[in-house]
Amino acid sequence: MLKIKEKLTIDYKNLLVEVIFISIISILLYKSNFIYSNKIKYIAVIILSIVLMNLYTILVEKKYKYNIMTLKENGNSFWIVIYYTVVCLIGNKLLTNNTNIWIPYILNLLLLFIVFRICKTKLKNFNYKTTFFWIIAMLIIAYFLLNIGLKSRSNYQNIANFLVIVIANFISNYGLEEVVYRGCAFNGLSKTKLNYIQINIIQSLLFAFSHLGGFGHNINSLPYYILFGYLFGKIYATSGSLTPGILLHGIFNMY
Repeated sequence: MLKIKEKLTIDYKNLLVEVIFISIISILLYKSNFIYSNKIKYIAVIILSIVLMNLYTILVEKKYKYNIMTLKENGNSFWIVIYYTVVCLIGNKLLTNNTNIWIPYILNLLLLFIVFRICKTKLKNFNYKTTFFWIIAMLIIAYFLLNIGLKSRSNYQNIANFLVIVIANFISNYGLEEVVYRGCAFNGLSKTKLNYIQINIIQSLLFAFSHLGGFGHNINSLPYYILFGYLFGKIYATSGSLTPGILLHGIFNMY
């Protein structure tokens, strides 16, 4: 069993690092021209969510052991994060609006299967068990994120079309990203001397860079994705499960 180097209780040193990091990224996002409206509301929702999870750690988790404290041995999983980030960066450069994206997606999934085998990493060794509390918490966060007008609502012609898109995106997008950037990153880097906040910062940066160049996303989009990536990592570290992050990520992507 792997252990994160210190208990996931809040200490002032790590809290200061988190505050400084989030503050810098928030300022960069505010000054960027990636999104033009409701930046302050978006930043406020992200920061408030992180603060509430810190309070949850202080008030509740002192009485219970973190699920993420004892991660199952899962091979050299961090190499999967590096591989996936590089593939995304290359793919984002090569793909155009006229490209049939399903061909590279399927090819990537096949290659990922091989990489998982090489790295001796198994999906079943990640924790997916969660509680009703975390399901409700994700729905609340999603509600506020979707109601600040950050993105327009998607239109689906029928329920069958919607379900197909949900399943396809779960496999190729938000489900996969949570497994790679939260599951593999935390598992792989927990073998080092890094603490969980440092691990979260690293994975959030890699998560952001993986979106660079895709669908018109340039360097101005990095702070936006870094904040999102850090939030998802915080959810994973606090809940000890990939499921809450997958739920929130999926709702936001599919809206």
